[in-house]
Amino acid sequence: MTPTIGGALDAGFFAKYDAVVQAALKASTAPYVILDLHNYGRVQSGVVGKDGPSTAAFASLWSALAKKYASNSKIIFGLMNEPHDMDINAFNSSLQEAVNAIRAAGAKTQMILLPGTDWTHASSFLSTNKAALSSITDPAGGKSLLVYDFHQYLDQDGSGTNRECVTDRADLWAPIAADLRRDGRKAMITEIGGASTDSCIRYLKSALTLIKANSDVYQGVQAWSAGLQPGLRALAHPGQRCRHPHLGAGGPTCPPRQRRQGQAPREGASRTALSAVRAHFPHVTSAHGRAWSRSFTFLSSDSMSASLSQKQMGIHTLRFRWS
Repeated sequence: MTPTIGGALDAGFFAKYDAVVQAALKASTAPYVILDLHNYGRVQSGVVGKDGPSTAAFASLWSALAKKYASNSKIIFGLMNEPHDMDINAFNSSLQEAVNAIRAAGAKTQMILLPGTDWTHASSFLSTNKAALSSITDPAGGKSLLVYDFHQYLDQDGSGTNRECVTDRADLWAPIAADLRRDGRKAMITEIGGASTDSCIRYLKSALTLIKANSDVYQGVQAWSAGLQPGLRALAHPGQRCRHPHLGAGGPTCPPRQRRQGQAPREGASRTALSAVRAHFPHVTSAHGRAWSRSFTFLSSDSMSASLSQKQMGIHTLRFRWS
């Protein structure tokens, strides 16, 4: 997005990115679009606000993007995808500065997603991240537009890399929902999913039922593919000149992306997630972002826009890398 950290947006890249954003916004589902900074809290090995990009550079990036979309309330700012191995209290100051910068840029009506530092796991929200994230304030007033960002996979280690699922995480959804209700806060589950196995189909359906039962505080859910499957490929690295094997012809197929459990994006068979979501929410929509960013998305509550029926709603996530 920027050729240099702290520098201006790359005009050529932004034009292409914005074309995708505009196309998504014009979809028949009248969706919201999440701008998702997919850097895991760092550039290379340098952590934001520590030994990597400065807090000022982080805020500058979001200020520049917010200026571009200040007049569009359908944009959602996803401050950082899955930050990890970071001190939440230190990173919290960077998140606050990004929120301040977005509002100062004139984007005062958009939702902002606040990520925790344990890969954004819902499972660590109450114990690790809530105290810090709940202290972030919104210069636009109130906290209704500051929404907690959760990821939660259902396999043995919560990484989304295993073929079998072992839980619906029934231990999480109701307690977190009760806490959100007490505080008058909302959350969005921006990643959940499973492989094309009987266990994942069963547990994913159960998890979605539990989430739907608390849709007054869980504003949305995005079902992402998970469980690396034989014959399917992982994500292409941004900038890699290859295609996702499910996106048609046009260049060499991207090779599998090797990764340790719990790290990097989970991609693979998505049809199971889509089928499970549609079974519970008939208004689900499917969306393709960049060739290396596929997600199936829907909005589970109409609280974000009273003027839209559930059938019309959706969320598209469009990922980008910082530099």
